[in-house]
Amino acid sequence: MEFATQAWDLFMSDCLYPFRAVATGVGVVYLLKTVCSTLCFLCPFIKAYVLAPLGIFRPNLKKYGPWAVVTGASEGIGRAYAIQLAKRGLNVVIMSRSREKLEKVADEIKKYGVEVRIIPVDFSSGAEIYPEIKKQLQDLEIGLLVNNVGLSYEHPEFFLDVPADRLRNILEVNCHSMVQMTHLLLPKMVER
Repeated sequence: MEFATQAWDLFMSDCLYPFRAVATGVGVVYLLKTVCSTLCFLCPFIKAYVLAPLGIFRPNLKKYGPWAVVTGASEGIGRAYAIQLAKRGLNVVIMSRSREKLEKVADEIKKYGVEVRIIPVDFSSGAEIYPEIKKQLQDLEIGLLVNNVGLSYEHPEFFLDVPADRLRNILEVNCHSMVQMTHLLLPKMVER
């Protein structure tokens, strides 16, 4: 205990004042660096989970273009995406198999004062659907694409028990549609 007291007295003596000043400066710089690093790390989380729900910070999605395209928009996550994009003021093109379901979603979206276009399309039909999709989208300035359409098994089953035509449909909808839709829309997005 006596050694600690002597060490403290020596450190606090006037002869070591320059070292104390340097040590304090280094400590302050380290503390500031740590605080800044922590704030930089937390900033995206604060924006997304604190400020955005309060309406204080909202990214301007219209800067990418006034239209958004959402595939698989008749229900579930795709429907929710379409509605949220409309709430933020974007016009929305919704795509799915069922015209009736798309019309219900479109009626819901129109409440937000935006334009809605419906494109009923079965993405499992193969490559022949994309020229028609391109034709219907060519006059729009599309800024966002939500590739949401998806297909899975009707019920859990072993891979080897799934019929080959079902696997082809799953690949067509889950993989090919994403690549084709991105290939259709990305060139104009990159231009802007």
